[in-house]
Amino acid sequence: MPKSGEKLPKSESTRLKLLDCAVAEILAVGPDHIGFTSVARRAGMSTGALYARYENVDELLLEVWLQRGLPALRRLIGEMQESLDTHTGKQARRRIADMLRGPDPELCLIAKILVIARRNDAVGEFVIPSTVDVIGKAVGDTPAFDLYLSQVLGITVGVQGTGFVDLDWYGPISIVASSAREAKEAVILDATVPSIPEAAQSGVGLDDLDARLFGAVSRVISRVGIDHSTISRIARHADINPASIYMRYDDKTALLAACISHVMAATYSQNKDLIEYFNYESESAAEENQYLSAAGMFRGNQSPEHREIRLLRLETMFGAAHHKDLQDIIRGVFTNILLTDQQSLGVHTDDTLLEAILPVLVFSRFSFFGLALLGEFGFVQASHAYVLPYVTNVNKRISSVAPSMPKS
Repeated sequence: MPKSGEKLPKSESTRLKLLDCAVAEILAVGPDHIGFTSVARRAGMSTGALYARYENVDELLLEVWLQRGLPALRRLIGEMQESLDTHTGKQARRRIADMLRGPDPELCLIAKILVIARRNDAVGEFVIPSTVDVIGKAVGDTPAFDLYLSQVLGITVGVQGTGFVDLDWYGPISIVASSAREAKEAVILDATVPSIPEAAQSGVGLDDLDARLFGAVSRVISRVGIDHSTISRIARHADINPASIYMRYDDKTALLAACISHVMAATYSQNKDLIEYFNYESESAAEENQYLSAAGMFRGNQSPEHREIRLLRLETMFGAAHHKDLQDIIRGVFTNILLTDQQSLGVHTDDTLLEAILPVLVFSRFSFFGLALLGEFGFVQASHAYVLPYVTNVNKRISSVAPSMPKS
């Protein structure tokens, strides 16, 4: 690095400016839409300045990861490790909570590149092993650290996708940091504990056309993301004429809205099934069953057979950050779910979400997206040995917070 006040060589100054503009472009339009022309325009340069340094956009994305994304991930992990300290971690937890408000551009950059790395071989070739290495070291010190990181990344993706900005995440971060720190004893779940995935898609209530279409939507989006999913591509996977799709849906957004709404309705059905499974137990076992049900849902969500629908939900939330129509759909779906959660706690009975308790209501639901993402990097597998103590700690802390919430 040059000394303070010393000018950088022009070539290095140009490279740094191009990197700054590439990051800004990724944050503005998403990594799926970044191009040399748009980056050059933002930098006030010709595309030749980019072609002189990078063969293609994938090489530029890798440079962004090496110079900006990976250092940001290391800083985040450092903050999270500091936040685990019982006595001195409060300030670190506050910094992480403040980063999630917007969320912070560095957090957004990390999440965006990790999402495309899992479906872009050229980018993933370096991003994946470097990510596995840095997270693996943290997990070596704290076995449930990947569950904690999943929560932070999940909130990052969720805030961007729903537009739930300017919330105070200190409470949830304190809950998950303490829960991860205290999850020290490995517990293998009994094979009889049901593995019921929240993310499972049910064909109940669909006619043949929608059943085929929604299945095709899941396959296509889970593989290539929202932006590369076209009606014609979905039609090929469904073995349906594109004209038949347009006879039912005006455009891709309308098709996605119908598919997402159906998946979320199926989610509620799955939640109900899991709760009912444990309801036959005696009252004295109710608390333990609550923790087992959460662990069972985690195991179901992370199971290999539900990978496709898991990635459909991750990619739709990820895509919503850059598509206003899709964000409106996602926000509406989550608002309805959270209103039900709020009412079940006896907190509120009308159609208004209370921002004061919104982070506590939504943080566990947002964790789904971080779990889906890190699952692609080999972490938070269905057989995770620290899930039960972790979710037990989380649920106990949520239960202690609930009585202090304002009642209707």
